[in-house]
Amino acid sequence: MSAIEALRGRIPDFAKDLKLNLQTVLGESSLNDAQKWGVAVAAAAATGHDELQTAVLEDAKTHTIDAVIEDARAAAALMAMNNVFYRFRHFMSEGSDDYAKLPAKLRMQRIARPEAEKVDFELMCLAVSAMNGCEACVRSHEKVVRDGGLTAQHVQDAVRIAPGDEVLIERWGGGETLNGRVRLVEPSGFTKISALGVEEQRVNVIVDFLDPATSRPGLGDGFRVDARII
Repeated sequence: MSAIEALRGRIPDFAKDLKLNLQTVLGESSLNDAQKWGVAVAAAAATGHDELQTAVLEDAKTHTIDAVIEDARAAAALMAMNNVFYRFRHFMSEGSDDYAKLPAKLRMQRIARPEAEKVDFELMCLAVSAMNGCEACVRSHEKVVRDGGLTAQHVQDAVRIAPGDEVLIERWGGGETLNGRVRLVEPSGFTKISALGVEEQRVNVIVDFLDPATSRPGLGDGFRVDARII
């Protein structure tokens, strides 16, 4: 049994769709093995979930070369930086181009010189950018991969590997609904006794805010909110 299959077997029944999707997205698609497993390693690294990263990495080593895996790790690391920076620029672009005129002054030479295929590296960056909700980065990397010969189907198959459902966050203490995106659905559930004494099966979901921090003043660690995954 592969490491991912073992992990998949621990996903509880109420998340059956996720269990099936995890199998499907790594099955037959328009992507070759380097693209598929490169995106999978990059997406797993971007979640920050150690167990998921370990499982995906173990299986990836049997399907692709070390250069692809190193590119995937580099893509996740670079996008952790770039997605924050360029998402900030996008937030601040309405009504002003002051920030767009300033040089980024961020080193990102790996994008220009990956160890494996350039277009595959860009595809990994695109998938992670979709996870992190950076519209400017997604559009930029999508243009490069399309100009490099990949199709819309290639792009869609890559993004299907990465988590990314939209989330609406309500009743957090402010008047406006906040927007988020699923970063990770943890691969194992747990049992919790509710306030009414009912035994419930639950699973942790990690969500990244898409709105700037200024839109949620007063919201802090440990606050209870209502969240709807759509």
